Amino acid sequence: MAAMHRPSPSTAKRQSAEQQSAKFKAEQVRLKEEAARRRAEAARREADGEPSSRRTSWSQR
Repeated sequence: MAAMHRPSPSTAKRQSAEQQSAKFKAEQVRLKEEAARRRAEAARREADGEPSSRRTSWSQR
């Protein structure tokens, strides 16, 4: 019974893997939000008549 209170190596490994995947997910969410913010900023600039260089150069080709 005492062994059940101590986490087995595989349990510890799984927990660290879960922590890393959670860290990874948080990073993905942050990157997605950053990209969305940049897109919104570019759209706002375009609406103000200032072309976003990348998109216009692609459409002009």
